[in-house]
Amino acid sequence: MANGVSCAYFAVRNYFYGKKEHNLFKDGIGVAQTVRTAGAAGEIVQKSVKIQKKLADMGYANKNILNTADFLTKKAEFCKNMLYPLIIASGVYNTIKSDDKVKTGISQGSGILSMRYFEKAFEKFIKDGIPKLVKKIKPRLSEATINKINGITNKLFSNKYGKILKYVLQGALFATVSMTGYNVGSGVASKIVDKVRGNKYKNSSSIQVESGYTSPKYKENIFDDIEIIKE
Repeated sequence: MANGVSCAYFAVRNYFYGKKEHNLFKDGIGVAQTVRTAGAAGEIVQKSVKIQKKLADMGYANKNILNTADFLTKKAEFCKNMLYPLIIASGVYNTIKSDDKVKTGISQGSGILSMRYFEKAFEKFIKDGIPKLVKKIKPRLSEATINKINGITNKLFSNKYGKILKYVLQGALFATVSMTGYNVGSGVASKIVDKVRGNKYKNSSSIQVESGYTSPKYKENIFDDIEIIKE
């Protein structure tokens, strides 16, 4: 089930950056995430008899409610499948548009891969990691401590407001992990490119001095070598 909070965040973010960067693929990601947000709402309606009853009391036919919810969840699944192709297309577009295609392409590709890895690791941790951690720690705790922890978690998350809080926290954490993954991958790749280029420039600079040439000002683009040869 998609989390409506994280989907809504990504929708707004991609709409904003799509307009700012004139990137239609990011606009497409925004549309896909908007549909996924609606799909997440549809899933909640499908699973909640109380919400269905309240909507029916407001004058909406129960059959229409379920048909609409089913339609939204199916479209959301389609948008989920289209999401990463759109993200990749956005990265390719940014690379083509960039003055420094090599660095942009490497940083965009690394950022997308790292983002995907962080997301999968987070989902696995929530699904398998936390239960394993609890199972490992539980024998070391006293019964009184376990009862106290259970009491706190029940108060926080068992009522309807607690469930909403849990849902919001999960969505916010997923969005944070996803963006952190992208920033880490992209940032590390950019630094590696800069370092490789710096070392390359040092080597070419020393050769030029020995040959009687003045070292040119380093330019960060894919035509550096050609410009050095021209000079």
